[in-house]
Amino acid sequence: MHTLKTTADARTRRRRILALLSGGIALAVGGTMTLASWNDIEWVFAGGAAGDDPGVVTSEFVVYQNTQSPADGQGMTGWVERPDNPGDSLQFAPLSGTGSLQALTPGETFYAPVALKTSEDSIAGTVDLQGAVPAAGIAAVDAGGLLWDNLRVRVVLHDLDSSAAAPACNAAAFSSGTVIVGAGGATTLGTAGVPGQALAAGGERTHYYCFELSLPDNATTQTLQGRAVSPAWEFESTSD
Repeated sequence: MHTLKTTADARTRRRRILALLSGGIALAVGGTMTLASWNDIEWVFAGGAAGDDPGVVTSEFVVYQNTQSPADGQGMTGWVERPDNPGDSLQFAPLSGTGSLQALTPGETFYAPVALKTSEDSIAGTVDLQGAVPAAGIAAVDAGGLLWDNLRVRVVLHDLDSSAAAPACNAAAFSSGTVIVGAGGATTLGTAGVPGQALAAGGERTHYYCFELSLPDNATTQTLQGRAVSPAWEFESTSD
């Protein structure tokens, strides 16, 4: 009786051991499958075609001016930015070849050019010529504003390829191009230009403006001796 019980107990223990071993084998196989998985990582970035330059870059809108008397677009030097009043000085020359804007007499007319273009890396935009305001930092001697009120202005625009010859800034310039101030005749200093003049990107085209400034000869202007004003004009540019 004792022998039979011992044998039965041994068999029971053996079955339990085999069951545990089977479970261990199952766990071991499951662990081996997990360790055998493969990993792969992929990255992308917002970059340029070359793959090594920044992917997000803001555009530029830069306008240069030039107040020299231009010979042609390619030969002009002295392109500058002047974002604050009064800016660069317009170089007015008399219609007749004599006289000076610093000794203005009723009946005289003077002309001055200015050119605008975008920089090589600039996007396109539009330009609005604002009406004249007093130049900052320059004292006026004009009691009652009579000289200011009696001066007259016209402005013509020639929009040309950047390599094209600039037109001469004189009375003949107003027979072509677009008169953006005073199309119906010389007008007051505060008159703004025709808005929305397109300015090409990358300096591909140049705006050549010709300003005409005159003082009519009449009973009122004959009394305006010894007065002084300095009008300043703003070109307000907006990118497309």
